[in-house]
Amino acid sequence: MGAGGYGLFESDDDSDIVSGLEKEADLAELAKKFLAEKTIQNEDEGTSASPKADNNYRLSLLSYYNQDESVITVVREHMNAGKLQEMVDSYVTQFFATNGKDYYTPEYKLCILGACAMTLGCTLTTVFKAQLGALYHDTLKMAEARSQMKRALYGPDGFVDGVQYNLPMGTLTKPTQQAYGGGLLNVQGQFGLFGSPANKPDVVAKMKRMMEAVREDSSGIVSSICVVCGKDEGEGGKMLQKCTGCKRRGYCSREHQKAHWKVHKPFCKAVGVVGGEHTG
Repeated sequence: MGAGGYGLFESDDDSDIVSGLEKEADLAELAKKFLAEKTIQNEDEGTSASPKADNNYRLSLLSYYNQDESVITVVREHMNAGKLQEMVDSYVTQFFATNGKDYYTPEYKLCILGACAMTLGCTLTTVFKAQLGALYHDTLKMAEARSQMKRALYGPDGFVDGVQYNLPMGTLTKPTQQAYGGGLLNVQGQFGLFGSPANKPDVVAKMKRMMEAVREDSSGIVSSICVVCGKDEGEGGKMLQKCTGCKRRGYCSREHQKAHWKVHKPFCKAVGVVGGEHTG
C-alpha cells in the first residue's frame, strides 16, 4: 500500500493496524457505554443534540481522531485500567513465538500501539518503554518513523507519562510535495506493495536477545551473553565486561555496552546508578 509521507500514521497500513488495535481494545463496546452516558447527561441538562450524530464522539486509540477532549480521557483511562498492558503482553508473547515473517508483525504492532498510547497520554511502564527501545530501530523501516520513535523515547522533548504527546507528521511530506509541484504525495510505505521484506535471521535473533534482556533486567537476572551479538565471552576469550553500575549485564566490548545503554539505563538506574550518563 502507499503512504502520504514517511512517518508514523501516514500510510494505509498504519490506519489498518490502528483499526485492528481498536477492535482488540474493545473500543466499540466502550463507545456504546460512553454514548449512553452522554445521552443521559444531555437529557439531564435539557440538551436536544444527540451524541450519536456527532462525529466528535468517535473513540480511537490515536488521539488525533478524537476531536473531543472528553473522548481522549475516556480512552486513556480505559487503556490505563489494564487494557494497554494486556495488549502489550499478548504481542510480546506473539513476538517470541513467531519467526518475524507475518505481514503485520507483532513487533510492528507493538510500535504502533506504543505510539498511539503516547498520543493519548497513557502511562507506559518502564518495561514497555524499554521494549519499544529494543524493537523500533530494526522494526520501523521508514527513517522518519524511526526518528519519531527515537525522539519520543529519548528526547529532546520526548514523551512524558500522562501528557498527550504530539507525534509531528508530514515533516518530509510537504518539502517533497513542493519539490514535485504540489498535490498529494504517494510513496511506498513500510510494507511496500507485497509486504515488508522480512528481517534477516540474525536481525530477528538480535531483537529477541534485546527483548529477553529487558525481561532479565526487569527481573534482576544476571546475563550470561552479550545482548548485542550473543557472544558469551569478550575479545581474546576474556570474560564478559560487567556493567559497573548494576553488575548484572555483561558485554563483549565497550562498544556493545554503549549501543545497549539507552535500553538498559532505566533498569541500571533502578538499582542505584547515580548520574544518567554512566556507560560502564
